[in-house]
Amino acid sequence: RWTVQGTRLPIVVVVAACALRLLDRLLLTRLNANPNTILGILGIVFVAMLAGAIADYTWSGFHTYSARMLARLPAFLIVLALAWITVRLDEKNSPVQHFQDALPNDRNVNRGGSRNRAPQRVMRLHDGA
Repeated sequence: RWTVQGTRLPIVVVVAACALRLLDRLLLTRLNANPNTILGILGIVFVAMLAGAIADYTWSGFHTYSARMLARLPAFLIVLALAWITVRLDEKNSPVQHFQDALPNDRNVNRGGSRNRAPQRVMRLHDGA
């Protein structure tokens, strides 16, 4: 009796080779993107987590690979959320951001409120009014 199991091994080898190639390309892309920021470094860590667990895949299969990745994922997501909040707070409190908010631009010219008043006063002084 002929079964499909004899054809599964070549398919798994091809799929694993394609997945390794994709992970390698993704890691190179992340390394070249912007590793100087905390979110860039965490992107590299995530791809390294995926690539580092390849031994789980080769030893025990996709089920063990995915189960162990899901076990690692909550800790990574907590670190990612904390880093994202930290970056957003740093951007909000930076003097450069306050200066950019005071300048008239597409974000604050057409919007009412206190952020719109300072740029109008600056513009009136430069117009000679």
